[in-house]
Amino acid sequence: MLWRWRWSYPFLIAALFIGSPSEPLDMVQTAQWDAADRRDNRTVRVAFVPDAGCLQVENGKVFGYEFALLEAWEESIPQKVEWLFARSADEALAWVQVGRADVAAGNIPNIDRPDFRFSDPVRLFHWIQYGASDSLRLLNEYPKLIPLLTQSDSLPLSIAEVTMWRHISDTVQGWLLPDVFLPGLSKHHHGPQPQITVLFPGSFHWAARSRDSLLVVSMNTFLGSHKALRIQNFYDRDTYHDDWLEPIELSPYDRYFMASEWPDRFTLTALAYVESRFRSDIVSPAGAVGIMQLIPNTARRLGIDSLHLYHPESNIRAGLKYLRFLNQYWKQRLVPPENRLPFVLASYNTGPTPVARAADLAAKKGLDPTHWDNNVDQVARGPGAHYARKTLRLAAIYKGYVTAVERSKTEASVLDLWLP
Repeated sequence: MLWRWRWSYPFLIAALFIGSPSEPLDMVQTAQWDAADRRDNRTVRVAFVPDAGCLQVENGKVFGYEFALLEAWEESIPQKVEWLFARSADEALAWVQVGRADVAAGNIPNIDRPDFRFSDPVRLFHWIQYGASDSLRLLNEYPKLIPLLTQSDSLPLSIAEVTMWRHISDTVQGWLLPDVFLPGLSKHHHGPQPQITVLFPGSFHWAARSRDSLLVVSMNTFLGSHKALRIQNFYDRDTYHDDWLEPIELSPYDRYFMASEWPDRFTLTALAYVESRFRSDIVSPAGAVGIMQLIPNTARRLGIDSLHLYHPESNIRAGLKYLRFLNQYWKQRLVPPENRLPFVLASYNTGPTPVARAADLAAKKGLDPTHWDNNVDQVARGPGAHYARKTLRLAAIYKGYVTAVERSKTEASVLDLWLP
């Protein structure tokens, strides 16, 4: 059993010298996090709220302050992060509370709850009042005073749909928000500049269950590192982006991906971004052309005129035709539909023959040649295997991001964790 704990020694030593965030480490409780409460010891499940400044997607590129920090934290631990996207802070915390997730992140305030343990601050700021001094109906105390956003004709109401903000009353006008979002908000304000009042300091954190001491120590160790400070300094220069006020768009070619017969729009978008960053004029050193990076010889074998590859819509159609060909190829090799996508993506990158050789080698080693995860991927080498993992991860982020933001715009917010 000791080998399973070898990665934890630095965190234990750190805890002995710098102390736990709120109470001493309990090795029995820590063991529970590492074993009993984990579906898979190789993953940490993060319930992430794609809120303003935390996570955004612009022309396929995923970026954001807390997202960058969490990705860097993932590199500092032996586990991989499994992303779960929540529509609000209260939903993310509820998932941690019931064990669906290990960590809640994305503009999570530090609340006084004994069943949660919070990291050191991920971001420090001041709550400000944006509007007339008598325009806000303030609740009794912070942090029950959740970011309060109400109707105002002079402010973009679409910001009210971002999951961080809570609409309290139709009759109250004014905004309560962290000052880090003020520059972006001011750009969208029309008319006289509203009165701005600094109220009190605030902070955002990551949260885990109260017994998960070691997990929180690992977060705090990372948050105090030079790498975390570099990320924080970079995002302090630009914390808010306009695309939160616009319809959700992953790429300039969404209409083509959504109109395609391929069942998963998000995988298509991720594939196109990984291949070309959505550049229709790009030609690779190997001669692959356009958004979907089709080689002219491959296009001709599929019955497609290579001259059409320079037109975005035709290029995407050609890529879809090749994906369908690869799907049929792996169907004939008896890979079931639910397992087929990684094989198809790896083959898209390298051609089906190298991936087929990897599947045959997996069978010789006693692994299942029809399952990618923990089977064929264990023997697959070269860029194809990495390509499949990267594309599927990006597709999962796209899907979670869009789903969470759309849910936050259509479903009423639940305040059971925040308001009495």
